Amino acid sequence: MHPGVKLLLRVVLALAASLFLTHVFLKSDSWYARIGLACLLLIMAYTMEAVRKRKD
Repeated sequence: MHPGVKLLLRVVLALAASLFLTHVFLKSDSWYARIGLACLLLIMAYTMEAVRKRKD
């Protein structure tokens, strides 16, 4: 898969997850919270991928 498509999918999934988590669990409609949570989810995804590649 092209790296740009992979990045776009990760960003969309992180935003969707942050929308869900902030609405359901935090009961917040703040876009700052949603964007911050999306950034944290992206960092976590890239960290997990780096750790997985390091083990190989």
